[in-house]
Amino acid sequence: MLICLATLCADADATTSHKARVPRAASSPSTAQILAPSADTLPDDLPAERQVWRCGSSYSAHPCAGARPLAVDDARTEAQRRQSADLTARDKRLAAWYEAGRRERETIASAPAQGGRKAAIAVCTDTAMMTCVPKKPRSRKILTSGASGPAMAGKAGN
Repeated sequence: MLICLATLCADADATTSHKARVPRAASSPSTAQILAPSADTLPDDLPAERQVWRCGSSYSAHPCAGARPLAVDDARTEAQRRQSADLTARDKRLAAWYEAGRRERETIASAPAQGGRKAAIAVCTDTAMMTCVPKKPRSRKILTSGASGPAMAGKAGN
């Protein structure tokens, strides 16, 4: 602890053109450390000659008493596999598009208001599926009459 504190103080006194890097805590893993286990846990493709057996409520690569091998081959045609891959890619692009729009809306909504309350500008884009027609903004009118009008008028004379 004392060595780390001395190192930080020495770095603070040094005059460099860039900001000194603060060492990361041992408890905060890097992105590579987080993703490394998931890369190792990807299942291997089963060889064509490999069989899977159901033993009770579990599955095994080795036969057990009274078990029959399961049919685990992929019955889809190459065209069906390609169609599935295309749909998956389309869904990923659509999800990224929705996420980008959400992040943009959140950025606009979380920005501090400048000069009073302003209406958000509606973003409208045409897509292959639909044509965008922007809505006309509603005008806001301040009414001086109503329930609060007479009550406020009586207080003004006091």
